[in-house]
Amino acid sequence: MSPEQTSGSAALDGRSDQYSLACVLFEMLAGEPPFTGPTAEVVMHQHLTAPVPSVTQLRPAVAPGTARAISRALSKASADRYASAGAFARELVAARPEVGSDAGARPRHRPWMAAVLLVVAAVLGAGALLTWRGRQGDGRMRTVAVLPLANLSGDADQLYFADGMTEELIGALSQASGLLVISHTSVMGYRERPKPMREIARELGVGSVVEGSVRRQGTRVRITANLVDAAHDRRIWSETFERETKDVMALQVEVARVIAERIRVRITPAERRRLSRARVVDPRAHDAYIRGRVLLDRVDEMNYVKALAAFEEALRIDPGYAEAWAGLAETHYRVSSLFRPANEAMPKARAAAERALSLDPELGDAEAVLGVVRGMYEWQWSDAERHFRRALELRPNSVSAHSNYALTLVCQRRFDEGLAHWRAAEELDPLSQYLHSGRAYWLYIAGRTGEAEASAREALLRDSTYVVNWYNLAQIEMDQGRFGEAVRSAQRAVDVLDSPYTRAGLAVMYGRAGRLVEARRELRSLEGAGGRVQLIYRARVHANLGDKTRAFELLDRAVQEHEEELALLNVDPFFKPLHGDPRFDALVRRLHL
Repeated sequence: MSPEQTSGSAALDGRSDQYSLACVLFEMLAGEPPFTGPTAEVVMHQHLTAPVPSVTQLRPAVAPGTARAISRALSKASADRYASAGAFARELVAARPEVGSDAGARPRHRPWMAAVLLVVAAVLGAGALLTWRGRQGDGRMRTVAVLPLANLSGDADQLYFADGMTEELIGALSQASGLLVISHTSVMGYRERPKPMREIARELGVGSVVEGSVRRQGTRVRITANLVDAAHDRRIWSETFERETKDVMALQVEVARVIAERIRVRITPAERRRLSRARVVDPRAHDAYIRGRVLLDRVDEMNYVKALAAFEEALRIDPGYAEAWAGLAETHYRVSSLFRPANEAMPKARAAAERALSLDPELGDAEAVLGVVRGMYEWQWSDAERHFRRALELRPNSVSAHSNYALTLVCQRRFDEGLAHWRAAEELDPLSQYLHSGRAYWLYIAGRTGEAEASAREALLRDSTYVVNWYNLAQIEMDQGRFGEAVRSAQRAVDVLDSPYTRAGLAVMYGRAGRLVEARRELRSLEGAGGRVQLIYRARVHANLGDKTRAFELLDRAVQEHEEELALLNVDPFFKPLHGDPRFDALVRRLHL
């Protein structure tokens, strides 16, 4: 699909079809499309923004003139392409190397080739969006869910080990760009597997399911893995792998490599190299690391504290354990602003991520953490993008990299690119309420209010107890001037979770509805609350009560403390009352937005 068609432009003509034809010709000559990725959204993003590759980079034997013609037809701007498909065809024929004694003669079949190319271009114009699933083999099978491995250790206390091994197997598989691997957060709910396989596959949107078991006894670890064709609930492969506990990382990547081969997915040389290397790890350090990863999935302050302790224990045992440094970095950034001041937590996250990469330069999770730190905390947007792109190169199926990259792009008002990455994250983690609710918010701040409301109500149908769903709906209703409904939705958010976040939202809705007595009552409650109350929450209320001076005082302090939500200042609907004020413009410049 051409860039102009991807971006929704109404100004489409034959040059859009010409672009699609050039993509097919590129693949016919090179053996792969010009742009690839784990999801259709990622591929579309590359069509919009990535530099146009030359077919000779993959196939040096292609005639230079042919490569130039295809590159021109792949130009991002339609005006830079050929004026017509016929002109493109003539250029291709002219560039074709001649053979035989009459090499200098004029090709007699040039009109025939042009006619064929025009027909192909017309056909392609009817359906140009080709997703990654159709590129090789059985695309349906290359969408994979790894169900929680059964704990066969004979000890219920070892369940965390089985869950941790499940997550690590998913992580190893996620390095293959030809696979779409569902996040562990969406599969863990199927631990008891009360549903038929076909139903699980339908809910997760996958064609392949990996199920199996793990047993740890003494110094040995055994994994039994079964690959199931989910549509037919038919086992197509089963194998048992066993190693010493010190070689558990090699065990994980071996299982992942064999699964990818059984699905017949192409693994790039770089991915094969990453999947073939695995260091020996002290079993005690690995056990502590596994406990940290499992605790990190339980979102509350106490579990985060325990996760930090687990990763630190792993590093005391093995200071060179790169994955444990990456886990420590991720935990520090997760507690930032929510449970710890950003100025305290984010520098620790950066230091741990940099240490991880010094030990293993190909650790995608550490790159993703650096992307968050450089963007949301340090406001160095180009550096943040560089880290996120590297993270997705190393781990194409990373939900965290996709969603945080999306957040970074949205902060810069690059809404279409951000939404593409957000949807990629949703495809990888289809049961995530956080991602479902986030899509509604991004559509809202992008100005697509109708879609945003439909998305918010869909999210509420999925889970009316998820506080962000009510909060999003309240903002959308407020923006449309439906203040009574907005107040009711904001009150529902407070009923679900009484917190500074929801109280500030309710105060804003009261203020916008003209109910100033109630708004100030909520503000007093907010300012007298114990625990951490982010400055930006209070600033939102003052901005909507007309107290701009106080709002700017709070925002200035928030800048000094590097509160993360401040990065959204330029798109945050609650700060619309401050737009046009020179002090607001100065803040935006300080954030490099």
